[in-house]
Amino acid sequence: STQGYSSAASDVYKRQLLDFIYKRADYSKRYYSDEKTFLVTGHTPTMFIFTNRDAKVFMKNGHIAIDCGCVYGGKLAAYCIETGEVEYVGGATKEY
Repeated sequence: STQGYSSAASDVYKRQLLDFIYKRADYSKRYYSDEKTFLVTGHTPTMFIFTNRDAKVFMKNGHIAIDCGCVYGGKLAAYCIETGEVEYVGGATKEY
């Protein structure tokens, strides 16, 4: 929500939000200086973020990336924001 923001700040907020919707996040970059603010994303399978191609939730640089490539044989992940717990189930067995 942009309620309480100035018009200029509101425009920046909207632009950044659209950047996150239409572009892939840069996982090497921290977007927010507050260490307790995280960008939770999907759409980029984490096996393409990790250099060892791990299919697990990526948590680094203020990011929590939860797409573990289930459709590519990775895992389906569930991340609990309140506790930080992660649960996994197996993914597709057919290769695409």
